[in-house]
Amino acid sequence: ALAEEASGIISQARQLGIPKTVRIIGGNGFNSPGLIKNAGAAAEGVIVGAAWNISSTAPLNVKFVNDYTKKYKHAPDQFAAQAFAGVHIAYQAAKASNGGSDRKALRDAMAKIKNLDTVLGRFSFTEGRDANHIGVVQEIRDGKFVVLGN
Repeated sequence: ALAEEASGIISQARQLGIPKTVRIIGGNGFNSPGLIKNAGAAAEGVIVGAAWNISSTAPLNVKFVNDYTKKYKHAPDQFAAQAFAGVHIAYQAAKASNGGSDRKALRDAMAKIKNLDTVLGRFSFTEGRDANHIGVVQEIRDGKFVVLGN
């Protein structure tokens, strides 16, 4: 729903004469093919900070995008990718803790996750149990999310 609401705001801003030289910037909620579909040309030049890029060529991401699109008949959004990564991380911790039936063992296994390949990219937990993952800054160009910088 965030992308649909954002696309309306972006479209209205352009209809009101706010030029594309005035950058519209959004976060995770903008990171959806639905935003581009609904806002159309008005979305060109929008900047999106996010945890995931649909065009990543990482093997896990390519498989995820292809499998998701085949099953659901549309491309995944940011939230589908994050949910998939979360389940993948929990699964790896459960595997490392003999099935995850012991809460402390599961917690300890999650804390030990370092540089795990996920659809979001490499993922770790810090000593303070915060997620450690490099996000992306993207620009919508020619109807696609393009990563800015390296």
